[in-house]
Amino acid sequence: MGTIKEILGKELFEFIFSPAVFFNLLFLGRAIFFTALEIIWPARKLSYLPAIWRDFVAYVFFRCVVLPIAIYLNSIVIDYDLVPAVRS
Repeated sequence: MGTIKEILGKELFEFIFSPAVFFNLLFLGRAIFFTALEIIWPARKLSYLPAIWRDFVAYVFFRCVVLPIAIYLNSIVIDYDLVPAVRS
């Protein structure tokens, strides 16, 4: 038996374990696992349609109000260099 890198190949291994792909796959795996768990053993009775609309309203509020304000405040309050100066 070889290592995962040998089995998948170098290119596929580096693609899957790159941060962007890996964390999306991790999120997808958790979503599938917990959705299946919720279907098998529900925590409580819940009408999903009203909950989805409230989630959508909260998401739109966050994207249109909170996020732009946070980006603006981050740009004016925190003043930092992306590359720190080299001390000699």
